[in-house]
Amino acid sequence: MKINLIKNKHCRSFFLLPIDAHKVLQDCGWLFEAEQRISPNVVTFLEQALSLLKQESHRSLDVYRSDDIKMNVYYDDSHLIEEIYIRLYGERNYAFLREVLVSTELKQAYGAAVFDPNHTLNSRQPA
Repeated sequence: MKINLIKNKHCRSFFLLPIDAHKVLQDCGWLFEAEQRISPNVVTFLEQALSLLKQESHRSLDVYRSDDIKMNVYYDDSHLIEEIYIRLYGERNYAFLREVLVSTELKQAYGAAVFDPNHTLNSRQPA
């Protein structure tokens, strides 16, 4: 199956971080620090829920894609998940993606919290 990302100017970004992550906005972007890691089972959950296919795999990064979603999974030196960066291109699946990301399963079963930098920059962070 060939994946074609929608290339347009509108892109929404979300991060999945360990629950204890400390977030700092720097000149070069967001910096995240956490002692905990995210459960590796979250990748299977997101792959299935968002219909993603693995496109690339490197030592510290796996890349998954669908028609309008790109997900990067970043690993530490022990190959544990440090963070997951999700980009949604276009608006078609925004409501569905938000529903998946705010599910209590992410926090309770996988130790992941959603961080939406756009809400943070506007002084609002979703629960």
